[in-house]
Amino acid sequence: MALWAALAAGILPQFSSVVGVAVDSLRGGPLADAMVVVSDAGGRQAMTDAAGRFRIDSIPPGTHRVALFHPLLDALGFGVTSPPMSFTAGDTVRLVIATPTALVLVQRICAEDSATYGRQPTAIIGTVLGDADGATVTLEWQQVDATKRQGVVQLTMRRQVTSDASGRFRVCGPPGVTQGRLRATLADAATSWVSIELSRGGVVLPTLHLVRISRAGRATGQVVGPHHEKVPGATVELAGTDARTTTDDNGRFVLAALPEGTQTLSVRAAGYSPIATVVELGAAAPWQGVVQLGAGPPVMSTIHILAQQLAPAYDAVGFSERKHRGVGTFLDVEDIDRKHPLNATDVLEAVPGIYVDHSFHPPIIMGSRGHSSVMGSSGVCVNLFLDAHRVDIEVPADTNNLGKAAVPFLPLDLDRYVDVADIAAVEVYNPEELPPQFERVGDSCQTLIIWTKGELLERH
Repeated sequence: MALWAALAAGILPQFSSVVGVAVDSLRGGPLADAMVVVSDAGGRQAMTDAAGRFRIDSIPPGTHRVALFHPLLDALGFGVTSPPMSFTAGDTVRLVIATPTALVLVQRICAEDSATYGRQPTAIIGTVLGDADGATVTLEWQQVDATKRQGVVQLTMRRQVTSDASGRFRVCGPPGVTQGRLRATLADAATSWVSIELSRGGVVLPTLHLVRISRAGRATGQVVGPHHEKVPGATVELAGTDARTTTDDNGRFVLAALPEGTQTLSVRAAGYSPIATVVELGAAAPWQGVVQLGAGPPVMSTIHILAQQLAPAYDAVGFSERKHRGVGTFLDVEDIDRKHPLNATDVLEAVPGIYVDHSFHPPIIMGSRGHSSVMGSSGVCVNLFLDAHRVDIEVPADTNNLGKAAVPFLPLDLDRYVDVADIAAVEVYNPEELPPQFERVGDSCQTLIIWTKGELLERH
């Protein structure tokens, strides 16, 4: 009775409350099982429910901050605290508090890459478990390059960082790279290579389990197909080791004496898409599971990978926009590859507006009137641009049978100016179709524009 009387008389102090929602901006949706704490309020706190909601009562009036704690934030190495907020007696403050977005994380962690490439890279924010202070974490990826001397080559690129005392590490995947793999090593301890998917401007949160190299791990399981059918004769192996076996008639397998820690189990079988599965191996906890293969292995050719890498360059030089308009003739790197050309002149066989005359050695190129690839009664001159620079055409070696007055211009021996392995794209225009940046006053020639792989990959 005395307490109610005191409250009614206003003798006891009144408190305020805060209600709100915690948001996982990185993965989308609510942040469940997070701790929300009001600073300088006697340790007032609450846990968020499955919908990210929370409520904290009995907060003394005054100015306080609200802090958010969660294992995700611990892994990121970021803290989240609200600005100072005013709490008035008897009021309820409403608050939405959120983790950093992927864009914020990338901008903070990969600022140098963003400035260098002008595009958002991928931030890889991970944790090495075990005695991981000072572990070396290596990011490795494949990169397609093109040069005049070597043509298209595939290079293995690497970046290395060191984990801190808590095992945390941060490394940036370069822009344009979609797949890579990670590995952690320290003295006589190591993990296997673990595949990761990279996306421009995204964040990846891998965990690597580092243990001393031993042979006490064990993996048992079954391989099934896309319809859960048993797959006998499938090859099962542990990446980076000589441990390998095949499945029995029921699709089952056993691998023993394996290195412990985070490892990658690779499975493949004829007629199925191969798969790599990250597993945790330990002497006290053997891995057991079912590995499901997909149907029909997708094959991505080197030229398709190169086409994907060249796509931003096509946009940058205006090739994609001009092709979309539909005025002129266009060949990209995949169109060129389908022709199986042996030399640069072969690329232009049967291309509208261009005529290849094989009566000369080597063959020469002339323009043809209209949109035909068949020579008319007289040839048409051709202007050549290499990477947007106009080229002065030289006299071909064999022009004796052209006649002194029949053709009043210089035919083009294209192989003198560009190697077929370096051609990334081709544009052909009739005089009336020519984009303004390539025009010359009074010129009525066909125009041939060639973009090279080396130039595009280097500049873009």
